[in-house]
Amino acid sequence: TMGQLSEMCQVLLHQPPDWAGELTGQSGLNWNGFPLQFLISARDKDCVFRFVGDPAFFHADPTTRFEESSAALHKALDAGGAAALRDVCQRSLTSLFSKKPEALKEFPCGMIWLALALNRPGAAAYFLSIPGDSTAWRKAYKWLEMILPHTEEAHHVITRLEPGCHLIFVGIEGQNIETGRAKLYWRLARPATPAQFGISLYNDTIARFLGTLMKDHPYSCYALTFSAGFSLATGELTDIKVDLSNRSANLDVGEATECMELQAETLGLQRPPTRDGLSILSRNSVSVGFVGLGLDCQGRYRLNTYLYQTNSTGHANGT
Repeated sequence: TMGQLSEMCQVLLHQPPDWAGELTGQSGLNWNGFPLQFLISARDKDCVFRFVGDPAFFHADPTTRFEESSAALHKALDAGGAAALRDVCQRSLTSLFSKKPEALKEFPCGMIWLALALNRPGAAAYFLSIPGDSTAWRKAYKWLEMILPHTEEAHHVITRLEPGCHLIFVGIEGQNIETGRAKLYWRLARPATPAQFGISLYNDTIARFLGTLMKDHPYSCYALTFSAGFSLATGELTDIKVDLSNRSANLDVGEATECMELQAETLGLQRPPTRDGLSILSRNSVSVGFVGLGLDCQGRYRLNTYLYQTNSTGHANGT
């Protein structure tokens, strides 16, 4: 219902006040400062619908923002039925962030993003890195040692990535330790191919997907965001993903809808329901932020479309 939808967005944004909409550009979640994304993730049997939010985006003081974002994290875990991840998320906060005001001021916007799904339990928290932080990979290494029972696979991945990639954030996703994942997210520091990551899941299908979208468009290394997930229960690699910024692909909502429908058909996935709401999306200034493809160790693909609002209307109430 609309009430449940509004309540979820309020949790993710941490109850923004009426004046929050006046602070455009305070969130780093989308390029235009809007603090919410809506993710449609097409799978083989269904689609998952998820909101991602930048909590307490309206607080200019970084210490206040960190404290309020930490409080929002615990509320999001409760809202998603993921209270079993409270301890690992708290240990992540302790491991990844200094509470000293001078350290928090190094973050240009927020430090934590949160996510909840509309049609399945679970929650996610994403912990951002300071841009250009030369110690980011070392912090991630220690973080994984703190939260995973075995770190061999994760450490091997970091060793391959560190020389040519920038860590941009890490995350915890799931409902409990048995189903949860620790995730690394990175971008290229210089031109490279996913084959150089040393992760076999970055296969030819992923490469063809990127080629179909990018065609002859010029793009920077920062146009692509890669990720790898590791089981909180075992430490083993669980899945990978790549997202392409639509500022490079330059697809309007209609073009993106058609493209993702074709990709879903090719991969044998559910058709994303964006075409059904295409007129609503256009009327409400909704655009595509990213499109992406993920693959898990069971060979299951997921096709992701990230939507966001291109004007600032609705900052305060999460619409």
